[in-house]
Amino acid sequence: MCNLLVSEEKPIFLFRAGFPVEKYETDLQKTKALSNHSSLNLQLFEFLLGISQRSILPRVPENVVACNFWLLTSDYDNPERSQAWIQPDGVRLPVVDAISKYVNSQPSCHYLELFKPDTSKHIGKNGRNENQLSFLDHYLLLPLYNWGVAEWDLETIRPFLIKNHPTLGFSLEEAINFRHVTFLETKNNQNSNVLQKLLSAGCIVDRMMTDGTIVASSSITDQNS
Repeated sequence: MCNLLVSEEKPIFLFRAGFPVEKYETDLQKTKALSNHSSLNLQLFEFLLGISQRSILPRVPENVVACNFWLLTSDYDNPERSQAWIQPDGVRLPVVDAISKYVNSQPSCHYLELFKPDTSKHIGKNGRNENQLSFLDHYLLLPLYNWGVAEWDLETIRPFLIKNHPTLGFSLEEAINFRHVTFLETKNNQNSNVLQKLLSAGCIVDRMMTDGTIVASSSITDQNS
């Protein structure tokens, strides 16, 4: 549709992708619902990587640069928290282990290497074992304005997305659950607050300037550098 309207190929970002957990009432229904959820999302994961065994499916267009599965994480206040792959209390739905096992069972592949966790032990500044959150590796945090998402922000991050394949989102609450966070700076005065919260949570933090330059941050004083 975009190509028809503007006669130009534009980058595509897929949001709220994936299959939800079906409603259930009994333990048996729950087991079946979680099994279906895991199976369907694993198939979609394979398809997006272009390594699906189902040859009848078309390949994902090259201009699809990011796919965000729903719902990866959540807090206790979210009425849809039961859909979160990683629950507020840290419990993981079966799909998390299914994808992790699939990635580790495959031959070496550039895309799959991006999903393989670092097996060394990382202790964050708040004392947490980062290996416990190894599935949540890298998050790109974008600003969300009152009127929506800025097109110039999407253009700025496009090379970074193509190269690094991070999880893309707009929630600081989600970002603090990740081992590594890159956040796009804005011209308002909220950058130092974002940086402080991320560092306090034990995240490895990089700042992305408006021209796409990446600056590593190791302390709150780096904000003024």
